[in-house]
Amino acid sequence: MSPEKIHLEKVQETLLLPLWGRFVENQKQKPLLVDHKAEEIVRNLDYDFGKLEKSVNPLSRAAWIARSIFFDERIIEHLAQYPEATIINLGCGLDTTCDRVNNGKAHWYEIDFPEVIELRKKFLSEQENRVFIGASALSGEWYKKITARKEVFILMGGVIYYFEEAQVRHLLRAIA
Repeated sequence: MSPEKIHLEKVQETLLLPLWGRFVENQKQKPLLVDHKAEEIVRNLDYDFGKLEKSVNPLSRAAWIARSIFFDERIIEHLAQYPEATIINLGCGLDTTCDRVNNGKAHWYEIDFPEVIELRKKFLSEQENRVFIGASALSGEWYKKITARKEVFILMGGVIYYFEEAQVRHLLRAIA
């Protein structure tokens, strides 16, 4: 597989930050989070990650890892109680949470802009219980494509940061 060239707008390009953070963590002798899929994706992207190395504060990288660990633990707890839960990952980017914690019984919906989903499909596979939806988190498009089969867990790791307060309120009301 030759490295995949990427062409994303500035906001969408931020999906590379936590991916790269998980990759860097994975290189450590004793990583706090093991993410082989993130490593595979980074190695197959034609992107200058060296500029991130120079510009990203190590504290930010640690925060991305802490956030991933936190969400992994919460989802594992949720799936222990509700094995067939519906997991909705809004603004999924190149997130690999499903690859790390999927129990094989839960139903995952991973949602992001259409161009991000197209990139995602080059590295991650949809399956019967894993569906990718190309839509803005703020649009109502994705609601209609969700079939919540059991208890729902919604993951929004880093996406709300880009919204205005009124947009966040609207999104949360629509989800409720």
